[in-house]
Amino acid sequence: MVVGVVKLLIFIPSSNNLKAKRMVLCSLKSRLRNNLNISITKLDNYNK
Repeated sequence: MVVGVVKLLIFIPSSNNLKAKRMVLCSLKSRLRNNLNISITKLDNYNK
């Protein structure tokens, strides 16, 4: 079994509110899950 950990800090300049950030992140997470069959978790850094 291969286990890897990656921590990403993503800057989304076009989003000006929390709802827009969540929409972009949800789309990115679903594409990564479908294409790479990986598990993703999120941290509480939406407000930055």
